Amino acid sequence: MRMVKFIAIICCLFSVFDTAIAQDNIIPDGRKWIMREYNANPFISFNNIVTCVVNGDTTLQGYAYKKVHFVKNNNAETADISMLVRRDNSKIYRRYGTYGKWGAEELVFDENWQLGDTLPFLIATDVYARIIATGELQGRKYWNVSDWFTWLKGVGYINTLMFFDTYSGTTGDNLYSLICCVDPGNDTLYVNRDLLYLLETGVENISADEISFTQQGGECVVTLPCDAAWSATLSNSAGVTVARCSGEGSEIILPATSKGTHILVVNAGGRVVKKKVFIK
Repeated sequence: MRMVKFIAIICCLFSVFDTAIAQDNIIPDGRKWIMREYNANPFISFNNIVTCVVNGDTTLQGYAYKKVHFVKNNNAETADISMLVRRDNSKIYRRYGTYGKWGAEELVFDENWQLGDTLPFLIATDVYARIIATGELQGRKYWNVSDWFTWLKGVGYINTLMFFDTYSGTTGDNLYSLICCVDPGNDTLYVNRDLLYLLETGVENISADEISFTQQGGECVVTLPCDAAWSATLSNSAGVTVARCSGEGSEIILPATSKGTHILVVNAGGRVVKKKVFIK
């Protein structure tokens, strides 16, 4: 199975829309999914960071679709439109392809499926996928399909064991794990906290250990090793942004109203650092 098919299958992923107008309201241009690409066989090895970005509309055979662009390692030269997606009420459909040649439309998921339902996805000879668990994850409903993949409402496929249709990977095939899904403005819809370290690129002469984080009553104080123009974002354990601010100097003050484990992202002088912090 070719890599472009795997990327398309995985990134079909994503929650979509009822009409051409509703699409823009529910899944805005600029929404992106960031994934880890890796080899599963003969051994697990990291390949690339793949970013999927929604940008633009098109009509094909009477249906309105959103375009999904794929970029590897933030390299614009690798950009490719390999996916079209649309929503029809609770059902999500995709077409994958390349160079403007699109395959047949395929059903990705139906959010009306219930626990115990058998799905039209063949796992093995005469064996079809089933919904074996439902629940809530990071504030959103999820469906566990035969311990094969998980669909998260409003996000799409996320990492469980492997992604849809990649369970049978052979030597040389690429697999993908979703790191995060964000809207324009970096509002986080989903985050895989175990993989956030993969996004720590471009960090020079500053490390997370050099950033001091202390709590003083109802405030959190972040101390930088030197004066710099900075911006800071604090996200809670559900991946929701709880504070965002910017300024200049060596001290950042954030509210301590959200309790528990958080991810702090600081851009200081153009150098990005991510740090796991705890607020009592």
